[in-house]
Amino acid sequence: MGVKRRKDIEQEAARAARKQERKSRKAALVQEPNLERAEGTEPLRKKIILFAEGKNTETSYFKQFNSSLVTIETVGTGKSTCKLVNEAIILLQSKYKNKQFNEKWVVFDKDDNNDFDQAIQLAKQSGFKVAYSNQAIEYWFILHFNDHQGGAMPRNIYSDLINQYINPDDAIYDETKVVSSKFFDIMQANDLQTGKSRLQLAVDRADKIYKGKRDKTEESVTTIHHLIQSITGIKCSKKK
Repeated sequence: MGVKRRKDIEQEAARAARKQERKSRKAALVQEPNLERAEGTEPLRKKIILFAEGKNTETSYFKQFNSSLVTIETVGTGKSTCKLVNEAIILLQSKYKNKQFNEKWVVFDKDDNNDFDQAIQLAKQSGFKVAYSNQAIEYWFILHFNDHQGGAMPRNIYSDLINQYINPDDAIYDETKVVSSKFFDIMQANDLQTGKSRLQLAVDRADKIYKGKRDKTEESVTTIHHLIQSITGIKCSKKK
C-alpha cells in the first residue's frame, strides 16, 4: 500500500472524532436521570380545602369525595356569608399556614342573609373560589332527582322532597343534616329513567339554571357543581 495522503489522514481523523462524539452523546443520555413520571406511578394528588358554614351537611357530604386523586380538607365553621369568608382568611393564616393547597373554596347558602352578594365578592377578592346556593345546599341535592328549572322553591319543603326520593331506598335525611353514606351513594347512582348518572344530571341542571339567569345569585340557583367539577373532573354533557 502506498503512503496515505495528508488529506486522507485528516478525513479519517475527522470521521473518528465524529464517531467518538456520537458515542459520548449516547453515554450522556443514558446517564441523565429521567425527570418524567414513569408509567404506572401514582399521579400527584390534588389538595383542596373548603370552608363551609355547616358543621354537618357540607362536611359529611364533601369528605365522601376523597380519593386517590384528590384530598379534601373540610372545615365547618358555623358561620355564614361574610363572617364565613373572614373566618376562612383567619384560619388560613393561622391553623393552616404551613399547609399547601391547590384550591381554596368557601361554601355557603343565601338563607336570609343580606350580605350574600357582598360575601361572594369578598371571597373572590381574597383568592377563594365560591360554591354558593340560593336558598340552601339542599337545592343541589334535589337537582340529582328533580329537573327543576330554577324558579322559586320554598326551603321548608327541601327536606321533604329529598326524603321522597331517598326513603324508598332506605335512606333518610333528618334534622341532623348529615349526608349518610347511603344517601351519598344514591346520589352517585344512575337514574332509573334516563340511565344517566344522577351526579351528571345534577351538574347539567345546575349549569343550565346558572347560565340562564341574568342575576347569577337569584333564587333558585347553586354553583356547587363548579366545586364538584373541580373535585371529580366531571364535564357538562354536550348539547345534541
